Amino acid sequence: MLGAVGAWVSPEGLRTLRRWITEVRTDLVTNIVQPGRFMQIEAGLAFYIRERRPNGLLVGLLMDDRRDPAQRVTIVAERGELLKNDQGSYLLLGNGSIQRHEAKQRDPNIVQFDRYAFDLSQFGGGQQVIKYSVRERYLWQLFSPDPEDPQYKEQPGQFRAELHDRLLAPIYPFAFVLIAFAFLGAPRTTRQSPAWSITGVILAVSGLRLVGFACTVFAIKYPIAVFIQYAAVFASMAASLIAISRGLIIEPPAFLLQAADAASKWLERRTTGAVARPAQ
Repeated sequence: MLGAVGAWVSPEGLRTLRRWITEVRTDLVTNIVQPGRFMQIEAGLAFYIRERRPNGLLVGLLMDDRRDPAQRVTIVAERGELLKNDQGSYLLLGNGSIQRHEAKQRDPNIVQFDRYAFDLSQFGGGQQVIKYSVRERYLWQLFSPDPEDPQYKEQPGQFRAELHDRLLAPIYPFAFVLIAFAFLGAPRTTRQSPAWSITGVILAVSGLRLVGFACTVFAIKYPIAVFIQYAAVFASMAASLIAISRGLIIEPPAFLLQAADAASKWLERRTTGAVARPAQ
């Protein structure tokens, strides 16, 4: 499951999110223009929508374009709808008129239309080219990146670190299981507290994963960190297998046991004294 998530599911989810963000930024009418308000899209261009219906149909549109000092263009339409294709984004207007008023003329020229396409790509920056980050690349793209990829030329270490982190991700659960079995699998007497073993499992698993995170960071600049990451995982698995096969009981050093026992007795005496004092 972790292999599938790292190879395709996670990158595809991140790619989808990036595409949505790009669409939101470039979809001018849907995300910027609000019904019932005049909105200035850029200097000299105002846009108005009376109503936006649930099916996406726009009703009562007005656009006033004064960007060209030589003429003023006003477009009025009863309805409009958005159209997106490979060429860009367009606003298809229906049942309206275009008024062109040149600066040297007293009266405007009015042209009525049944359908008219207004190009919105010029305001959204045109067709957007989406650049995916290293974490948004599929596993096979990390295996064999394009040598001409500008991002790969600039950050080859990021590709290396991300690749090996994903390759090791499905192996970590097996290492964690072996570590837990090595600490907790052997039979114990009633005098051997399992608390130490549980603490050891937590510390060993946390330490192994912390080494992995650190190696992933250092592998960006130092390739040797990749070998350390693999060595830590497989060495912990090998050591756990040896302990399991021999039935070893992993216990903390004697001085830690003695110190913990002394601290427990001291705490017990203090607690007993605090309870007995009010009774006297």
